[in-house]
Amino acid sequence: MLNDEFSKVDIAYNKLKDDIINVKLQPLMQLKIKWLKEQYDFGTTPLREALNRLESENFVTLKANIGFIVSDVSIDELVDLLKTKALLRLQLLKESMQFGDIQWESKVVASHYLLSREKSPASEKCTFEEYVRWMHAYDAFNDVLISAGRSIWCTRFNQKVTEHIRRQARALMIIMPDSEQHDFSTVMMKSPALRTLYDLDMYTKMKDAVLARKINDVTSLLNTKTDLIIAAYSEMNKQ
Repeated sequence: MLNDEFSKVDIAYNKLKDDIINVKLQPLMQLKIKWLKEQYDFGTTPLREALNRLESENFVTLKANIGFIVSDVSIDELVDLLKTKALLRLQLLKESMQFGDIQWESKVVASHYLLSREKSPASEKCTFEEYVRWMHAYDAFNDVLISAGRSIWCTRFNQKVTEHIRRQARALMIIMPDSEQHDFSTVMMKSPALRTLYDLDMYTKMKDAVLARKINDVTSLLNTKTDLIIAAYSEMNKQ
């Protein structure tokens, strides 16, 4: 019975977190237990436990006289998260370059090749479905790059920070003032930084630098990528 209750809490937690990260539950949205029970078909106890866990991870906020709400987003917080992730990834990349063996190197090459086979979102003809496939290949490539790292806590923190970055980025795109941002190709053409981010050249250079163990080049590329992401959201907000 106890294990069953824990499993219900886990399921509720994962479902709510996924919907928050994917912005189905938008920033500042009030999360009333009654409404959540109707939408998700969970009992009161699993939902309250799930919300408490999400609050501890800063996905939701408990407000006096209001209850739980989805945590807000901001450009400043996104920038802070991006800079934090860059520090974590640099450490994991250093470890991967130090400890990575030939099997790791072959995975880096293979994942880069698979990324190169997907249509780049920088293309005007890229559909949303093609964008999703590119993102999956992109995530796989980035995961492989740091997969030889040995710091368990850096890996855990990197995962958590990445989740918050995804939520912040998606929410900021949704709440931007220009309605044209919902048109994928329109957004792409309006942001030079975003087009650069989706170009394969940056990831080819990262692959080559990592395999050659050129830490200075890796650091420079990582910083450039962070600056481009920040610039992209700034460009889209100015439209």
